[in-house]
Amino acid sequence: MPAGAKVVEIREKMFIQQCDDIYMNPADYKDKIIKLEGMYQEYVNKNEEKTYRYIYRRTPGCCGADGEAGFQFTYNGKTPKPNDWIKVAGTIEVVKDSTGYENVILHLTELEVSDKRGAEFVTY
Repeated sequence: MPAGAKVVEIREKMFIQQCDDIYMNPADYKDKIIKLEGMYQEYVNKNEEKTYRYIYRRTPGCCGADGEAGFQFTYNGKTPKPNDWIKVAGTIEVVKDSTGYENVILHLTELEVSDKRGAEFVTY
């Protein structure tokens, strides 16, 4: 982590709200270190031949407990296994895709797999 960088730690109690605030106001978090923990998931897009990596927690959704909150991330280290509980830290970047959609990507500087799991399901 850069020396003197402000750390924003996303905890269980306000997980959804803090993730939403980062997505809605990314400029406010540009030079800050974001720390959070959650489950690891990946999605392989065979058309693009690309793997997308995510840290997330389950949330209420349109049909019950089918929502998710978290971030797509990049990381150059060892990849966790799907559903591993991970603790991460990194900085954000807003990236536009080919359709013009802006997405917040977390560029990790730290990733740790933990045996101790937090709440997999969080609410407002």
